[in-house]
Amino acid sequence: GNPAYLNKATPGAINSAVSPVGIAETPIFSQAAGPFRTPFNLTLSGAGTGQAIRYVLAAASAGASAPEPTASSALYGGPIAINSSVVIRAALFSNDGRSRGATRSVYYSMVGSGLSSFTSALPVIVIDNLGGGPLAKDRVDHVSWLYAYAPRANNAPVFSSGPDLVSPLLTTVRGTSSAEFPKKAYNIKFTDEQGHGRAPLLLDLPAQEKWALVAPWKYDLNYINNAFVYSLSNLLGRWAPRTRLAELYFNSNGNDIDRNDYAGIYVITDRVEVGKKRVDLANLAPNELTGADVTGGSILKVA
Repeated sequence: GNPAYLNKATPGAINSAVSPVGIAETPIFSQAAGPFRTPFNLTLSGAGTGQAIRYVLAAASAGASAPEPTASSALYGGPIAINSSVVIRAALFSNDGRSRGATRSVYYSMVGSGLSSFTSALPVIVIDNLGGGPLAKDRVDHVSWLYAYAPRANNAPVFSSGPDLVSPLLTTVRGTSSAEFPKKAYNIKFTDEQGHGRAPLLLDLPAQEKWALVAPWKYDLNYINNAFVYSLSNLLGRWAPRTRLAELYFNSNGNDIDRNDYAGIYVITDRVEVGKKRVDLANLAPNELTGADVTGGSILKVA
């Protein structure tokens, strides 16, 4: 049959919708995904001869479930007014609708006027789960977006300029007993627009795909217990998670990012996992069962 590709990888499950291959290019957005403070007109480009751009526009509250554009989706014909938080998914199609390119997904989230003067000496992280509501411990990765702001020079307002990092994200509540605290901790995993894992630079930390946002609460009221001990261990030459204090906004209602989304001070922390840039342990082969083969380091998790 004709070549085709799967819209989304679904290992261990029924294959996702299949689309015919034929267009390698993707639409170009006039404004990069991310937060905005004033309404703007978005233009899409990139369609060649015999091609058209079709798109789906969804309110933020429905963004996580916004469907793939199809040959019957809205045909792009001119600037799109963006004046609220929205998700836009767009792809190139042949005029006859028989072939298409990969989908691009972007999220534009509006920053409320109440944050125009907000300043902080700490980095600021914004997580937006597209109206998914407050998260609970469910072991589910929730589609989200993250914006990271390094500390601004001269105490300038944080949201007066764009973030240093914008990325799609998967977010889930971490912890066991701590998962029941009012202030939730989160595991985050960076992805690209197609949901594939990626490892961008987060603030001044090394590039990694996964991080933990630890929420000091009952057991660390001064916010530095873990960070201090980890730092001391690293200074002694023994690996421990790297940390950065940051202020977090978690927008879960699909509305503008505003003061009500403030979640408090968090500790960005390395995930404890085997890896060259984290816990550098050799993986055992199936036949390495005794003696010197099983000596060395190991990771023990106490639940």
